[in-house]
Amino acid sequence: MSKLFISHSSKDDDVVRALQQALGDHAVTAWIDSRELLPGGLLDPDIAKAIDEAAAYAVVVSPASLQSRWVGKELRHALFLEIPVFLHCAFNSANCCGDRSPLA
Repeated sequence: MSKLFISHSSKDDDVVRALQQALGDHAVTAWIDSRELLPGGLLDPDIAKAIDEAAAYAVVVSPASLQSRWVGKELRHALFLEIPVFLHCAFNSANCCGDRSPLA
């Protein structure tokens, strides 16, 4: 895999930095918007181009990312392109849902 686009909420930056480091240890280049975009760059075209050029897409799933309009838009674009999509869970179900299953 040459380049992986990682979609996330900025509230999960610590998790994303650790994930990027772990992937780098395995020779995977991770494109992360908060680290790759130049200040003043247009967000939509730059992100769409990065997803277009990615070999795969990953989303860091967290309470914050589930509420993010941008994460949803990025995921829809990746699904439209039919590139492989991976999920990375940034929380455990007990922290998110208490005793209730999110599928209940």
